[in-house]
Amino acid sequence: VGQGADRLLALRPSASPRPARIALALARLEALVPADASLLVLPEGASLNYWLRRRNSSRYLLFLPTEIAAFGEAEMLRDLERHPADFVVLAHRQSGEFGVGPFGSDPRNGRGILAWVERGYERVARIGPEPFGSEGFGLVILRRRAGERAPEPVPTRR
Repeated sequence: VGQGADRLLALRPSASPRPARIALALARLEALVPADASLLVLPEGASLNYWLRRRNSSRYLLFLPTEIAAFGEAEMLRDLERHPADFVVLAHRQSGEFGVGPFGSDPRNGRGILAWVERGYERVARIGPEPFGSEGFGLVILRRRAGERAPEPVPTRR
């Protein structure tokens, strides 16, 4: 996965489809995301930013339950609202070790963040299964809706 000095050796597709899907996502993102555009990968995936040399618009690199608990989803959302990414990638990640449901379905694991993304971004491509389900590793690429500055904030309870 990757190219040149950034290349990593990965499992064969027969052992795991993940590396091939990441390589395909990199190729699609390289074609879709202009060099000066920003890219946010949720809930984690800063390696895509690195491989593509695209900046992350947020000051947060991880949107895992530990970071959500530490910083607060409301604060993370404020940062996203102030600095919305041009493109978002939703990358499947298991959350069982945190004792929470999948990203976006559990209030302790990005439910408000995913709702905000769904309001302000449109789907461009899906690679592999739908992320955060039980079918395995998949990614969804989204682009900020035309004419949108930023999605409206999500009301949060205190």
